[in-house]
Amino acid sequence: FPRFMLRIARMQVKIGEIHSFDETPDFAEIRVSVPITGTRGVEVALVCDLVFGESLAQAASGLDPADLDAEMVADGVGEFLNVLCGNAASAVAKEGYPVELGPPDYGAELCDGWMVELATGVGRAALILSTF
Repeated sequence: FPRFMLRIARMQVKIGEIHSFDETPDFAEIRVSVPITGTRGVEVALVCDLVFGESLAQAASGLDPADLDAEMVADGVGEFLNVLCGNAASAVAKEGYPVELGPPDYGAELCDGWMVELATGVGRAALILSTF
């Protein structure tokens, strides 16, 4: 994940603590999830504050921060998550396990699962992984 973030978004992040997820973090101003279905299903959500979301959207789109509105920021986060999940699905499919991606959900209702904190110098963010 850190190399992917650096390559795609030009942002340095480190994987932080991983713990049970039981409530939405206070910094979750943007919540986007993508379901991955196959033999088992997992929903991958990226939650972040506006500062992280703007930085990610700017890197993904190449636009100036002043040109980004709230919808464009959410779209940028969603596109990044979609590419991330697409790469994960492709790797799983190469191992012989067919999977499909669902469409991004831009108002994700977060469920029980695991929260992977992301250490970054720009805002706050985490990945939430939930099985279904």
